[in-house]
Amino acid sequence: MKYKVEISKEIQDIVPVFLEEFDKNVKLLEQAIDSQDYETIRSITHKIKGSAGGYGFHQISEYSKVIENLAKNRSPIEQIQNQFKKMIDYYHNMEIIYTNKPLT
Repeated sequence: MKYKVEISKEIQDIVPVFLEEFDKNVKLLEQAIDSQDYETIRSITHKIKGSAGGYGFHQISEYSKVIENLAKNRSPIEQIQNQFKKMIDYYHNMEIIYTNKPLT
């Protein structure tokens, strides 16, 4: 299943920067989850949440928010892993559509 993500053409040139940074953060987040480092999980997802939302990747921002809150509450690592898998599935199955809509 493809998830359509509409992004303003105004930022089309800088979206690859976000995607590259996201890939780096995902690797760090995966390591933090594997080692059950809740503070690092919280820190990374907080950063992803803000940047994803700013670029228009609202669903990634939402997944990050959930993971951040789970880490803050020191929830079972399995819950964090589950949300992480959902976020990665979404990321790998999203289709970016550049539109003429203005940035909001």
